[in-house]
Amino acid sequence: MRLPRALDTGHHDGVREALGAGRVHLDQAQVIVDAVDDLPSDLVDDQIRAKAETFLLEQAREHDAITLRRLAKRLVEVAAPEQADAAEAARLEREEAAARAAARLTMSDDGHGKTHGRFTIPTHHAAMLRAALLAIAAPKHQHAVNGAVGAERRPGPERMGQAFCEYCQAGIVPAVLDGQGRPLDVGRKRRFHTKPHRVALALRDGGCTAEGCDLPPGLCHAHHDVPWSRGGVTSVASGRLLCPRHHVRAHDPAYETTTLAGGKLTFHRRC
Repeated sequence: MRLPRALDTGHHDGVREALGAGRVHLDQAQVIVDAVDDLPSDLVDDQIRAKAETFLLEQAREHDAITLRRLAKRLVEVAAPEQADAAEAARLEREEAAARAAARLTMSDDGHGKTHGRFTIPTHHAAMLRAALLAIAAPKHQHAVNGAVGAERRPGPERMGQAFCEYCQAGIVPAVLDGQGRPLDVGRKRRFHTKPHRVALALRDGGCTAEGCDLPPGLCHAHHDVPWSRGGVTSVASGRLLCPRHHVRAHDPAYETTTLAGGKLTFHRRC
């Protein structure tokens, strides 16, 4: 087990004491040790780690291991709030990289006209797929396409499977071309902005569109004003440039995004 080895290092005496006294369970202790050890070494020192461990031990009195793990994702905000933005960006990058590396797809034809499969994909890609399939499987859509449908309000596995087939066969999407025939609006067919998109965004935005930020276009990401996972489309009109730090904030539910009169964005941490 990882826990005994971690406790033997001498860096988690508080957890060792609490575990021996029965104030925390094994699974809670493992979460606390993992969370403290995962704090970025370039951003926090031993004093901050001790403060973070004390905080989680206090929370363990009222929360189980699952809730503690959720709290641990915001641990830097408690232990070192001035480092929270940098740490959150690094954590999100690690999570996304791990999720992409773990992506898998297997399919097997059973010889009777059916193919069975399993897949593992990053959560944000799954959210995009689910949103697209629910839109196709929704009763209103089915009624418009196929006429009267049953009374089922929430699509079940059968209708979702049929929606997936329709999704795979849908090859035509709206596309708006520039003067040289290059796509500036590729609808829902493509998630990431193309090179012509980025050139157009750079000319229009001039850099990061967050209020007070002056990072140039070459250091910015292309951001969807309406998130792709919520049905947003890929186009210049519905996109903007954001630097990596502000791009993370735009997708962080801990922040509220406000669009100013001139089109710039501001971000405020929710209470």
